[in-house]
Amino acid sequence: MVQANEQPEVKALRHVLDAPTDDTLGLAPPAGRADGDALLDLIARAEASDVTPSVLDTLDVVTDELARAYATTPAQSLLDEVQTHARQIGGLLAGRATLAQRRRLLVAGGWLALLAATIYVDLGVRRNAAVARTVAASLERETGHGELGAWAVEIDTWAALVDQDWQRAAGLAALGENVAPENTGAAVQLAAQSARAAARLGDGPAVRAALDRAAHRIATQPSDRPSDHHFAFDARKLDHYVATALAWLGDPAGERHAREIVEQYPPTGAPRRLATARLDLGLILARERRPDEAAELGILAVDSDRLVPSNAWRAVELDEALSGHRDVGEVVELHERLSDLPA
Repeated sequence: MVQANEQPEVKALRHVLDAPTDDTLGLAPPAGRADGDALLDLIARAEASDVTPSVLDTLDVVTDELARAYATTPAQSLLDEVQTHARQIGGLLAGRATLAQRRRLLVAGGWLALLAATIYVDLGVRRNAAVARTVAASLERETGHGELGAWAVEIDTWAALVDQDWQRAAGLAALGENVAPENTGAAVQLAAQSARAAARLGDGPAVRAALDRAAHRIATQPSDRPSDHHFAFDARKLDHYVATALAWLGDPAGERHAREIVEQYPPTGAPRRLATARLDLGLILARERRPDEAAELGILAVDSDRLVPSNAWRAVELDEALSGHRDVGEVVELHERLSDLPA
């Protein structure tokens, strides 16, 4: 039973673990015991465990593999796997584990919550994304793992960009940069998001300053995560952020960056990044009054089947930028294809 006037942190933790009582969480003191016995019991509880080191190691590996699969796995399929492993963590936490093991399990749960939040944004399920972010932030407070909280702010920033709420995105990105631990992928990503928000607000100097911060931080992030890990900032991703920021800013220099990105991928490589780069280049070409090329790039992005609600709006934006060229066949074709985009 949930207790009255319960501390918010305990309530949030209970929600994460689906634990009905404080005793299940290991927070309720044993009743009817002498002080000495209670202290001995506390020691026994702290040292008792049903969790083996190999289980924790395997869990860490699986969590990292799921983060690496983000860019290439269909969203719903990946979400199903994330939820499965989150339930497994809940089961382990419901049993006996040492304090160190519990912290490690909670940190793993935090990474899964962040990955779930990211996927929910992709799918356009805002309420679930917000809940998952809140869970990750709560686990950051419980474990002291500051990067979890920073990534929670970053995901909120990204959602604000998707929702085209530029002022809110800029404010969240600034907040995230202030709280993100130095030398982490989150610090890099938040600087890159600051650049994109500033571009939408038309602040060129802020765009370039944020991109400079991101470039500086890339070299200082740890190397313990592979480049395709979703919570590491692959240095090659910065080119994508530069292209997007310049495209949104209306800077002609964006064309060169966007073309380099499009040309570096084979048609079957990095499909989500490639689709986004094509939309960046298409938007730039639309502004340069080259509607046929711009629409062709939009069609390729739509046909990739890699657009989800979090980036499909970019194709709609391109279509709107081409609305004055409905006499061009490719523009008409792109407009017709948009009916098949995810809502």
